[in-house]
Amino acid sequence: MTTHKRNGRMRRRHTSARRPGARNGSRSVRSRKTRRAPRRGGFRLPVVLGGIGAGVVVAALVLVAFLSGATATSPAAGAGGTPIALQVVYTAPTSNDTPSVLPSTVRDELSKLADSHESIAITRIEGDGTIETRTVDMTPRTGDNPSDPPLTVPERSHQKTQAKIAQIENELNSPAAIGGRSLFKGLTRVDFAGTPVILVSSLIDLSSPADFRTLNWSTDPSEVVAIADGAIADIEAPVTFVVVPTGGDQPQLGAEDKSYAKNFWETVLRSANADEVTFVDATANPTAPKRDAPTTPVVEPQPLPDTPITPEPDPEHPADPTTASCTIGGSYFAWASPDLLDRDLTVDNLSGCIKEALASCATFEVHGWASYEGGLTPEGRPTHNDPFNQELSEDRVATIVTLLTTELAVPAEDIVTQKGHGNLDLPVPNDPPSPDNRMVRITYTVPATGCGGAAR
Repeated sequence: MTTHKRNGRMRRRHTSARRPGARNGSRSVRSRKTRRAPRRGGFRLPVVLGGIGAGVVVAALVLVAFLSGATATSPAAGAGGTPIALQVVYTAPTSNDTPSVLPSTVRDELSKLADSHESIAITRIEGDGTIETRTVDMTPRTGDNPSDPPLTVPERSHQKTQAKIAQIENELNSPAAIGGRSLFKGLTRVDFAGTPVILVSSLIDLSSPADFRTLNWSTDPSEVVAIADGAIADIEAPVTFVVVPTGGDQPQLGAEDKSYAKNFWETVLRSANADEVTFVDATANPTAPKRDAPTTPVVEPQPLPDTPITPEPDPEHPADPTTASCTIGGSYFAWASPDLLDRDLTVDNLSGCIKEALASCATFEVHGWASYEGGLTPEGRPTHNDPFNQELSEDRVATIVTLLTTELAVPAEDIVTQKGHGNLDLPVPNDPPSPDNRMVRITYTVPATGCGGAAR
């Protein structure tokens, strides 16, 4: 195991040694991108700044000062001098990061690397953007020395691998020494090796030019990319962004907030020649002890819609005058959660639509969906119904049903259907990741004879 820090002047671009046939990193189909020429004397601000917010320009000037003393740090070689097979880059957790466990997809990949006796690099980014990188030999060995022979008994090998993955998770959850979050700054110091990259961080950055307090959920990510072009070394590999749940004093992000943040980071990473960018959520660890981590400034989410939810024709029966629907969009919910960001505001916005239905003695159906990011069929549909999405859609439906019965006086017996669909039969079937697929739809049907059997 090797640990190293480096300071001095940053080396912007490099030609990475690519391990032939690297796991998930080879390009038998994908054409190789043309590497950008190195910048001399650091990156320069563009001459034309028209249309770019003043806050972003100031942030760029701050970044120039930062980069003048930064060094891109190359991952050390693995055991036996072999190239690393994977880079893990994470921001040191603060009081606003929830202790979490890695997604199963990441754990499975680490297990495969252990089975093939590979090494990985782990880079920690502190709150001020400084980094520290170490290499980890994933090979399950008889001892802790890299020269010890690999284990040959499958059961013992598996146990050793799982223990090593648990140690990595503990490291990723070890509290920061400095408050703040500087993912963008830290990435400018990493010299990527052309192997797959896993980023582990909250989506909210607090360092220029990616300070979300300045971006204010509205700055076009391309503006930041235009100013900070060349600050991050070429990645030339797929990136998996593991999203750490927010906690502490940080308010939960809504669906629109997280969509903006994902788009921001995908734009930044693709500008650094990332092959592809995939987002997966880490899972909060409810049994983790409370950690003593430094406090961090919060970023206020976007305000929720303050306009009433009005009845609309039911998409399933648009020509039927006896049915209508009220749609609660994903922006009302915390991201990947059935919790409403503002219960009272949701009630206020929904009340008019529901009162109109109650006045007509309607019956109700409540259906929910979740957006999908993953493999697609040739027709562009999800290859499977993700279990998390299924559970999330069911839980969000249950939240709205409770709201209807406890806050809006809907008799429970008048709710004839409540169903979560996961990511099947999506409202926008041709665009599974669309935010419009994150919704709960209340469809009400008015009896043809009106209330009490009297003709309308």
